[in-house]
Amino acid sequence: MRSQKATRAWDGKGHMVRSGYDAAGRSIRTFVTGDTLNGENPQKETLIQRVLHGEVYPQAESRNLRGSTYLSLDQSGALTIEQHDFQVKLTGKTLRLSKDKKMVDWRVVDNVIRLDPSATVHLSELEAALGTKFESGTFESSNTYDAINRILTSTTPQTEHRTHTVQS
Repeated sequence: MRSQKATRAWDGKGHMVRSGYDAAGRSIRTFVTGDTLNGENPQKETLIQRVLHGEVYPQAESRNLRGSTYLSLDQSGALTIEQHDFQVKLTGKTLRLSKDKKMVDWRVVDNVIRLDPSATVHLSELEAALGTKFESGTFESSNTYDAINRILTSTTPQTEHRTHTVQS
């Protein structure tokens, strides 16, 4: 059965948004074409969001990334999901901010992603393609949980490391 998801939408400002989905029906690409987005070429289509799901990550099973987002690229930058625990709770993520203050086109990612959805991405090629797109520095955070899902430790970019005391 074909998905009933919209693939194109228009707004009152002349922007056309086109979405792309993988075989599982998950959003993987969002393109925008419009009169005010690209002053030099208003008909140019820009890939404004690109999502890579865990299946393409080389250690997807050991990091419990299958079935979830691994890398989300949007106009703010890149959010990388490092790992989930056995209950699929997020245990580590990294944020990198985009260097470009204008419209970011993420087509460089499509040049290193294989057409075969079951093929894993070569992380060195992906990093080389993305390398110049980000500000220096990363924002990393992580959590650990106890057996009943309470946070035991958390590390955020602002606080180096925090241990939570659980009252019985």
